[in-house]
Amino acid sequence: MRPTALRNTLVIGVLGSLMLLTRGGLFSDALNVTLHDASWAVFLLAGLMVGRGYAFALLAACAFTLDVTALCGGSLTNLVGCLRPSYIALPLAWLVLFMTGRLLAGPVQDARKGNQWLTLAGGALGATAFAYVLTNVAFYAWSGFYDQLTIAAYVTQTLPFAAWTGVYTLLYTVAIVAVFRLAALPVSAQPESA
Repeated sequence: MRPTALRNTLVIGVLGSLMLLTRGGLFSDALNVTLHDASWAVFLLAGLMVGRGYAFALLAACAFTLDVTALCGGSLTNLVGCLRPSYIALPLAWLVLFMTGRLLAGPVQDARKGNQWLTLAGGALGATAFAYVLTNVAFYAWSGFYDQLTIAAYVTQTLPFAAWTGVYTLLYTVAIVAVFRLAALPVSAQPESA
């Protein structure tokens, strides 16, 4: 296995494990700890650190499987009943985060620039805000839960969650990148030579 392929496999394994530990409360409930969902940071980091389509596909399959397990009791037979039409916005949000990570890979990796952390923070917060708006517009419109709630009331109720989602996505992202920097590992994948 080439060094880049091995590195990418390890990165996907670490990111998948982080998602497994934090998404849907499956393991955090069992361990009696509260861990905020790291999924959005995982997709951003996968784009930044691996940047390959297979990384997105594997992590999206992992997230979907965890959702089916948590929301549908692990059964695909009742998938339509437990996942609302608004769920379609989640993979789109994951893709936005992944592609933002890919766009950030060059500027963040370039050690000659002094603004890598600012670029990373701005990109992470911007992508998180866009993904949050995308998923919440879909959830408001298609979930069937908010027929009687005005848009203004919905925004008022969900705004505090938007801020915390941005904060936690940024914290997870910066922490993982910092660990790679401290370990003197490249943050973004190096192109494989033929």
